[in-house]
Amino acid sequence: MKTLFVILLLTGVAFSASAQHSRGGHRAVRSHVSVGIGSHSTYGSGYGYNRYYSPFNTFPSRSYNYNRPSQLDLNIQDIENEYRDRIWSVKHDKALSRQQRKENVRALRYEKERAIIESRRGYYTKRY
Repeated sequence: MKTLFVILLLTGVAFSASAQHSRGGHRAVRSHVSVGIGSHSTYGSGYGYNRYYSPFNTFPSRSYNYNRPSQLDLNIQDIENEYRDRIWSVKHDKALSRQQRKENVRALRYEKERAIIESRRGYYTKRY
């Protein structure tokens, strides 16, 4: 009888503990903590160096154009924007039947893929 009581008690504790789980979607945000070694570790990168002039400097370089898209990326983005607008126009054209709209959208998607492939082929086979 004692074992049955202990099993029921432990089951009740387990269910009550699982019911305490928060479902609110709140997450604990942890701040970034850096640890330095050596003298002046709270000021610099450690080892007694100033953090800006340290040989162990991990700061990114100051070239701000590393996120700049290539000409190919810009061309592909232009093609996708153009065909997105054309497909939207065909989808919302009520003068066409549903079957014609579907065929036109399918044809435009095929043209878009062909245009992207041609753009890539032209970009990589340029002769200077």
